[in-house]
Amino acid sequence: MENALLNFDVERDLEEMLHLITDYMRTTYVSEIQYEMQTCTPIQEMPKEAQLLWSLIPFVPEENRKPLLELAELFKYEQIIKQIMPKILPDEPTGAGEELTIKNIVIRVLLYKIIKELNAN
Repeated sequence: MENALLNFDVERDLEEMLHLITDYMRTTYVSEIQYEMQTCTPIQEMPKEAQLLWSLIPFVPEENRKPLLELAELFKYEQIIKQIMPKILPDEPTGAGEELTIKNIVIRVLLYKIIKELNAN
């Protein structure tokens, strides 16, 4: 009888919470970031280091390409993040010689992770 009163399915509830949080994040942030990625144009050409990496990749053995690709993509993602950051934190420093706050750094890391996942899919 006591079992009927306490019919908790914690695993099911956790799954439902995860689903709700994921949907909220997707509709609130990810879709907006996707839109920004589509409308972003690079502020400037890729740095010469990134251009060099992209040009070397076809000549590197297949098993050694992944680190070079990740590094070259990091340059590309950084340009997108530089364009998105003022829209998220308009009064914060943008980097490059300026002191970054913890909030700024955390948002940059989250943006990087989101952009990387979006490009992987």
